[in-house]
Amino acid sequence: MVVCYDVKTSEEGGQRRLRRVADICESYGVRVQYSVFECELTDAQWVQFRERLVREVEEKSDSLRFYFIDKASFSKREHFGVRSPVDPSGLLIV
Repeated sequence: MVVCYDVKTSEEGGQRRLRRVADICESYGVRVQYSVFECELTDAQWVQFRERLVREVEEKSDSLRFYFIDKASFSKREHFGVRSPVDPSGLLIV
């Protein structure tokens, strides 16, 4: 799945909301752009992830998008530029 968000930071609480949304996404996936994450989730993780994000955003000023991608399509992605791609299912050494 690809998740992207846009949080209106010019309003009160926007910066804090942005940080909370980013933290939730970082706990479930890999950041590939500033507000875009790639995630591999089980059905149970998806339910919990979506619920946590929807609780954080302000529906009248923020935006969340979830793109469901099958494994075959995901493996055919291309990348150009900075931020080398990371395989979210592979081994990560920190």
